[in-house]
Amino acid sequence: EQEMLKEAELNWTVKKEQLFFGEGLNVPGAYALVRSKDQRILSIVGENYTPVQNKEAFSFFKKFVEAGDAKMETAGSLKNGRWVWGLANLQKGFKLADEDEISGYLLVSSPHILGQAMQIQFTPIRVVCWNTLSLALRSGKKSYRLPHVREFNETVKQEAEVALGIARHQMTEFEEVARGLSNTKYALADVEEFFIDVFRARKEDDTIKESRLVTAAKAALEFSPGAKMDSANGTWWGALNAVTYVVDHQMGKSPDSRLANAWFGWTANIKRNAMSKAMEYADLQTSVILPMTQELQEVSSEDTDVVPQKKIASKKRSGKK
Repeated sequence: EQEMLKEAELNWTVKKEQLFFGEGLNVPGAYALVRSKDQRILSIVGENYTPVQNKEAFSFFKKFVEAGDAKMETAGSLKNGRWVWGLANLQKGFKLADEDEISGYLLVSSPHILGQAMQIQFTPIRVVCWNTLSLALRSGKKSYRLPHVREFNETVKQEAEVALGIARHQMTEFEEVARGLSNTKYALADVEEFFIDVFRARKEDDTIKESRLVTAAKAALEFSPGAKMDSANGTWWGALNAVTYVVDHQMGKSPDSRLANAWFGWTANIKRNAMSKAMEYADLQTSVILPMTQELQEVSSEDTDVVPQKKIASKKRSGKK
């Protein structure tokens, strides 16, 4: 993991430093969590907060995923180091219509933020456009969260094997949904209603408000990478991926904030909600239960900046942030 940390520029540490007020008076019980390489303050924490170093987190993650025959593949950070993440390849995937490849991953994260726990999520990725759907790794409906780095003993090893088994089962469930959506054609009127529903573009009086996100989704339906594949062209799979493309690649003020929200923030729930609604519109009969972790929020004007379609280069993400 040392080489991965170096390549991803994560070979730095964090430390707690006492906060001071005014003329050198310390603030009781308040500390700054400071990054070693540039003295950037990542969070304000309390006296009992124990920092988790990147080296410790990735050593644990590597052992965890390898216990279930997965493999750490890439890593990076977001929000100036506040969210440290890694992607582990489940080495399980499928293809739709012989060309549309979807790979299964675990998204692991170790936030340097007070109140946020290390967590592991199941994340299928559509290879042609690098669209993602982050779904809570669940047994029942709970995501796998770790309040702190634990000793990797036999008990944790067994937990890892179970967790990876759950992730692979979720990949099988996701394949069932993806195949159903890719085999179901939409009516143009229905797909427009779908975008309006997903991006909350309907007013209380039932009139439709102008929405750059709905406009962007309509464009993505026609012009995003993979839109003309047999699996996506005119299907609810294509409609779902128009939404995920807008959220992952166009929505937000910067690539950093866009990805942070799409993986860990409220826009991740737009994609989960889109999947649920696509299944409804397609009248898909399935036993799959999508784990939801947060309430959906209204799309506010400050979060609706959209990158023009022509400026998007759909390539595999670098781990460096």
